[in-house]
Amino acid sequence: MLKNFISKAIAFFPADLKDWHLKSKTDFYRLSVFIVLHCLVFGSAAYLFYFQANDAFVYFRYVSNALKGYGYVWNSEPFAHADGYTGILWVLLLQAFATIGISIPVAANILSFLFSLGSVGMCFAFLRRMPLPDLDRRKSFCIFLIVCFILITNTTFDAFMSSGTEAALFNFLVLWWCFEASAADRNPVWMTVCASLIAVTRTEGIVFIPACLPFLILLQTERKSRKNAAYTLLAFLPFAAFARFLFWRKSFYGSYIPNAFLASFEETFPPFAWDYLLSFAVEYGLYFWVPVFALWTLMFCLFKRFKMFIIPVLLALPFVAYVAWLVFLTGADTLEYRLLGFFIPLCLLAGIRMITQNISATFRFLCICLGLYWICASPIPWTHYFLTRDLNTRAQTAFLYQPVSKTFEWLFSDFWDEAQKRLISQGIALRRQEHKVLTEELLKSFPSRKDGEKIKKEHSRLFAWSFAGVPAWVFPEAYIIDLSGQNDPVIARMPVRNLANRKMGHDRVVSPGYLICFNGGANIKVTPFDGKPDVAYLASAPLNEAVIRGCEAFWRSMVKEKIDYPVRLKNPDEQKRISK
Repeated sequence: MLKNFISKAIAFFPADLKDWHLKSKTDFYRLSVFIVLHCLVFGSAAYLFYFQANDAFVYFRYVSNALKGYGYVWNSEPFAHADGYTGILWVLLLQAFATIGISIPVAANILSFLFSLGSVGMCFAFLRRMPLPDLDRRKSFCIFLIVCFILITNTTFDAFMSSGTEAALFNFLVLWWCFEASAADRNPVWMTVCASLIAVTRTEGIVFIPACLPFLILLQTERKSRKNAAYTLLAFLPFAAFARFLFWRKSFYGSYIPNAFLASFEETFPPFAWDYLLSFAVEYGLYFWVPVFALWTLMFCLFKRFKMFIIPVLLALPFVAYVAWLVFLTGADTLEYRLLGFFIPLCLLAGIRMITQNISATFRFLCICLGLYWICASPIPWTHYFLTRDLNTRAQTAFLYQPVSKTFEWLFSDFWDEAQKRLISQGIALRRQEHKVLTEELLKSFPSRKDGEKIKKEHSRLFAWSFAGVPAWVFPEAYIIDLSGQNDPVIARMPVRNLANRKMGHDRVVSPGYLICFNGGANIKVTPFDGKPDVAYLASAPLNEAVIRGCEAFWRSMVKEKIDYPVRLKNPDEQKRISK
C-alpha cells in the first residue's frame, strides 16, 4: 500500500520540469500542493532559525513615522531629515502591508519568508529553462529537489528567511536580474526594472544598473528592428526613475549618499574586507566551484566556443563590480553575511550549468558533485550552530566568537577561526545568535510599544543610545539620538575611535557637547540588559524648536567637511591614548 502511494505521488509530480505548466486543473492542483509542501518544509527551517535583528526596528521606525504623516524620517520635525535605512524599497513594502492593518514586525516576517520562497522559485525557473542534456532533463525535478535540500541546510539562507531586514528581498531581486539577463529572448524592460529595484534596496546594488548597458547593446545588435529599438528605449525609463529617486534623496535629506553608508565608512580599502569575503567562501564551501570553473573554462578553450563565453562574462561583470565595491568601500556588514547571501543559490545554479554544459552529461556525476559541494559547505556552519544555539544571554553572546577547528577539523577551518576572530573583535559579521539575543534582551529591558506610545511628541522626551533600533520602536514619538551615527547625520561625520581596531557601526566618538546642546541631553533613562522594563523620566528644560534647530545648525556646520572636525589622528598609538 505504501509502495503504491509512493508510486502515485511520483507520477503526480513530473520528473521533467518542462512538463510543469498550468494548462489544466490538474496542473494547477499539482503546483498548489507543491507550493504548500514547500511552505511547510521551508517554514520549519525558518522557525528554527527565526530572529529579528535590532537593525530591523530601524526600518520599523521609518515606516511608523511615514504612516503618521511625518515622512520617511528618523525624528519628526523640527529635527532635520535623516535616512538611516539601507534601501527605500523595503520601507515602501512594509508601509504597504501596514496600511492594510498588518503589524510592521509581522509584515517584515511575512515578506522575508515570501521573498526567500521567491528565491527558491527562481531556482525552479532557472532549472526549467536551463538547456540540460537529455538524461539530466528527464530528472530535472530531482535536481531541483537536491537544490532545495542544499538551500534548506544552508544556515545563512535559513537565517534570512526572517531577520526583519531587506536581505531576502535583495537576494530575490539579484536572482531575478540574472534570470532576465541570461534569457535568450531577454526582455530589456524587465531587466532594467529589476536593476533599478536592486539599486533602491541596497546602496551596493547600484552596480547592476551599468551592468545592463552591455546587454542592451548586445540586444540591439542581435535584433535590429524598430520594435526592438523601441523596447530598448523603453528600458531606460527605470533608470530615469532611479535618477529621479536620487534627486528626491538629495532634496529631502540633503545628500545623495545614504547616511547609513557614511556612518560605517571611514577609509577606502578597509583591511577587514578580504577576511569577510574569504570567511564566507570558506564557511559555505564556495572554493569547491573554483576547480569546476577552471575545468569549464578549459573545455571552452579546447573546443573554441569563445562566442558562447560572452553571456557568462557579461553576467559575471556586476558581481565582480559588487565584490570590488565591498573591497574598496563598504568592506563588510555587522549582520553576519547579509551582503553575500545571494551567492549561495547563484553559485549552485552556475555550478550545475558548468557541469552539464562542458564537463559531464551524466546525472550520476552531477549528483556526486552536488553531494561533495554539500559536504564542503556544511561542517563549519552547523558545528558553529550546535556550539552556540544554547547561549541565551547578552553576557554569553556579546561579540560572540566561537572557533570550530578544535571541535571539528575541516578544510581551512583554522583560517576561518582566525578570520572570524579578527572580524568579530571589530563588530563585523556578528553571528545570528548574537543579534537574536540582543533584540530579545532589549525588548525585555524596555517598556512595550503600547506603554511607550504614552510619551507624546509635545512632551519633548529625548533618548540617546548606540543600539537605537528597539528604543526607537518602543518610544515612537520620543526623539532618539542614535549614537552609532546610522540615523544621525552629525554623528555619522564625527571621527572613529580607533582606525586600527574598528567597532563597525559603533565607533564614532560623540562629542559630549552635541548631546548637552539639547537642553542637557537625554531625559529618558533605561537600564539595558537587566531584564526589567523599567524606565525613568528625568526632569529637564523644555526642548523646543529653537533649541533643536540651533543645535543641529551649529553641529552640522562643525562637521560639514568630514575631514576637518576634529583632526583625525593617523597614529594608532596616539588614538589609543586619546580613547583611554
